[in-house]
Parts: sequence; C-alpha cells; structure tokens
Amino acid sequence: MKASISELNCENDYFRVHCYGPLAVFRFKGNFLLNLTILKAKESILSSFSRFATHPELKIVIILSNPRKARREEFLSFFDMIKSSRLSKNAILRLYRTIDEVILHIIESNLFFINANCGEILPMHTNIALACDYRIIGENTVFQNPALELGLVSKGGGVWFLKNSLSKGRLYDLLLSTQQITAKEAIAMGLADICVPAAQLESKAFEIGQQFAKQPISSIKLAKRLINHSMIRLSDYLEYENCQLMEVMHERRIFK
Repeated sequence: MKASISELNCENDYFRVHCYGPLAVFRFKGNFLLNLTILKAKESILSSFSRFATHPELKIVIILSNPRKARREEFLSFFDMIKSSRLSKNAILRLYRTIDEVILHIIESNLFFINANCGEILPMHTNIALACDYRIIGENTVFQNPALELGLVSKGGGVWFLKNSLSKGRLYDLLLSTQQITAKEAIAMGLADICVPAAQLESKAFEIGQQFAKQPISSIKLAKRLINHSMIRLSDYLEYENCQLMEVMHERRIFK
C-alpha cells in the first residue's frame, strides 16, 4: 500500500508537523532550550526527522519560527539553572548533542530544508538555519549573541558553515560582537538568503517550497549531495565544539 503523506502529521509538547502535498511544515513548541535536554523530546524530534527522510512523497521540509521561541533572557535563565544546580552538567551536554543531531539530519538528508524565522534569534537557531538549504528572515529580525555574557561562544557549527564565505576578521566580528545583527546586515553576511516583511514570512516560505517541489526529487538529491560534499567531517567538528565549550564552562565554574 502506498504511504500517505498525512502519516507524517504529528503534534506533541515539543513540536508540530503538518504536511501539504510534498511539503512538511515543522515548528518547535514550548521552551526550546529546556525541551532539548529531555530524552523523550530528543527521541521524538529525531524520529520525526528520520520519517521525513524515508517517505517517498516528501520533497521539502519548512522549519518555521516558533512565536514563543527562546530569546536572550531565556538563554541566560537556562544557564542560571546550570549554575545553581537546578539542571545538571549532563543537561547542557544533552542540549548540545541534540542540536548536533538535528543539524546532521538536515545536512545528510536528501530533502530540501527551508528555514523561516523572524524577531529575536539566538545563535543556536541561527546555526540550525545555516544547516538548511534556504533561509528566509523577516524585516524585524535581529540576531543576538548572549553567549558572550557567559564567556562562551555560540553552539551549532556556525564557524564551520561560514568559514568559506567570511574572512577570519568577519568571523571574529560575528563570534565576539555584542552588537545585534539586523536583517539587512544578515543578508549581506550570508546568514539568510532573502528578507521579507514579517507578516509575509510563512507565505513566502510556502511559495519557495512549492517552487522547489516542482523539481524532480532526483535532481534535488543530487544538488544537495554536491553542495554539501565539503561537510563530510561536520560531525567531528561539532563534537570538538562540544568539548571546547564544556572545558570553558568548567574553567568558569558555570557548573559544579
């Protein structure tokens, strides 16, 4: 029996998926940072991504912005919980490794991923977006970097994704600047492909998704394999990134 695309529809405490023909729309729910420390959430998210990868009718996955996504305050509050031992050292490692696995699923999948986001964006969301094949932002977008307030840098392979498109100086600016990056600046730096009014974000994502969905799945697969060939050692980099971040957190006594 032919698999129905509606079999991919899903909603739980951590995310929602709804399919429209060859397009699947994925949206995180709830507290992104805390949810990704929960084993059940990780397994559910990765299971959904695995089902995407094996469905014969699916071509495009659109990751839409969560209206209640984590911002600077939630990021700092999360690390306060680590400092005060309300969350364990293992919680931050689970968060990091879940982000790693989401990124690797996106990169290694033959599907075409579109990320659409607006408002205040944390580096972790930025780096998941950088793993995607096409990125759309709203005109009200600002990219934040609260990791510097903790003596850290952002998690999620940002350096790996941008090292060939930005000079070392621009990479240092991106990693070590406390200034928010505007939508216009983000387009110039290659953090996003197009910028639209925030009210048009979702409709534009659907428009672009439908445009790419018209192409043969074999062409999409081949194009993605060729474009992502240089990322074959990304998993090694992500684990190295985890080790370095954990070492600095230990030195700064962020966890006990």
